[in-house]
Amino acid sequence: MFRKIIIFFISLMYFSNGVSSELKFSGLLYTHYKISKNGNNEFDISRLYLTGKKEISKNIGFRFTTDIGRVSNSDEKKFYRLYLKYAYISFDNLLYDNSNIKIGQHYLPLLTYLENNVWKYRSIGKMMLDLEGYQTSSDMGIGLSGKFLNNKKGVYTISIVNGEGFANPEINKNKGIYSQLTFPFLFSKQNISSFISYTNKIKTYTILFDGTVHKTIYGIELSYCENSHNKAKGYSFFQHTKVLNDINKML
Repeated sequence: MFRKIIIFFISLMYFSNGVSSELKFSGLLYTHYKISKNGNNEFDISRLYLTGKKEISKNIGFRFTTDIGRVSNSDEKKFYRLYLKYAYISFDNLLYDNSNIKIGQHYLPLLTYLENNVWKYRSIGKMMLDLEGYQTSSDMGIGLSGKFLNNKKGVYTISIVNGEGFANPEINKNKGIYSQLTFPFLFSKQNISSFISYTNKIKTYTILFDGTVHKTIYGIELSYCENSHNKAKGYSFFQHTKVLNDINKML
């Protein structure tokens, strides 16, 4: 599958040669040092993105991103493996203004929104919904997103995907649906969002309040989750305060 996608992208690049921008590469590395309660400690890598992006035309582009993760062989010796995280074609304003369509393995709304807007410490650890297996960050399918309201602060997203997550192939005829609806309030500095995830294995309903008060970014998440084994409900509180500018002024 990975080889087919790479061949497709190379073909797409060749087809668009001379009428589009260059293929741009970027990287992102998360590495850490961890000490356990029993004294065990380690240096490790939790994320290593290699991303390629290319604009085919003004409103069409594509992206692919690889990552690494730990797997075990038959001898239970863990090693890194390379896998595909994102690979999609993007169409802007195809249906109407401020709309976007992604086809392929693309990012899904809840974890993406939390990481970009609320949880600023992904390098330290994953969010609870991700850790507990109630959410995945990407999947194969088609997604429609866009902005609304006069200030373009309203956001909607709906994705129809395989429902198995980026790490697993499709194994049945069912599909998953992931949706987001975000409205601004209080002078467009605060947001209220609804996220619904519905697949053959998992159902998640989340309400999120987030925004900025003075120099503090906050988020309050309320979630109800179901899978084939149990049901769960809970909440999370996120806070991120910018102090670097104040420190620079004092120096």
